[in-house]
Amino acid sequence: MLVMILQFIVLMAIVAGGLIFAFHRFLISSTDGAVNRLSAETEGARAKQAELNQKIKEADEELVKRKAEADELVKKMTEEADETAKKEKADILKKARKEAEEIITKAHRTKDAIREEIEKQLRLKITNECIKIVGMVFSEKARQVFSEQLVEEFIEKLKEVDAKQVNLDADTVEIVFSHEISDEIKKKIENVLLDKFESKVEFKYIIDSKIFGGAILKFGSLALDGSLDNILKETSTDLKREIEKG
Repeated sequence: MLVMILQFIVLMAIVAGGLIFAFHRFLISSTDGAVNRLSAETEGARAKQAELNQKIKEADEELVKRKAEADELVKKMTEEADETAKKEKADILKKARKEAEEIITKAHRTKDAIREEIEKQLRLKITNECIKIVGMVFSEKARQVFSEQLVEEFIEKLKEVDAKQVNLDADTVEIVFSHEISDEIKKKIENVLLDKFESKVEFKYIIDSKIFGGAILKFGSLALDGSLDNILKETSTDLKREIEKG
């Protein structure tokens, strides 16, 4: 009985040892597999980490490159903007300078035009005043002497008249003097007219001190104004015309 018990114990010990050995082998095998799998996964993780690090490095390098390109582009755009701004500033200054020069030129022209107009008006006024003064300064005796000279010149002009161009629709010759004239001068005038027109006419003499000197003749369509007053007016007109022309 005791022997059987001992045999049973021994058998149970052998079985337990076998089980323990088998379990041990299983554990060792499982552990090695787990370690191997863990090692493989670790290597994979390391490889992925290395790949990720490489990608991060490449991304950083690309970022640095893009940043450098962006900085270069910004620099270039800034330089171009500065250049454009300088050009626009130069154009604006050039335009402003040109407009200023045009304004100054116009101002000078306006100033010159105003000065010329003032000078012209002044000369016109002086001319009018001079004509008045000339008429005022002549004494009665001087007028008479000057008038006789003008009458002589008047007779010479009368000789140059073309009778064919005169319409003799009147039978009276009207002659105006500034003062009494000598019979000799009257005779000269009458002889010239009678010889030139070959017609019998009546001579009418009028005294008008307003004409200052000389003579005025009216006969048909013929009208000759050789008065001092007319000479002064014509001279004044000619002077004014020259002044207007500048």
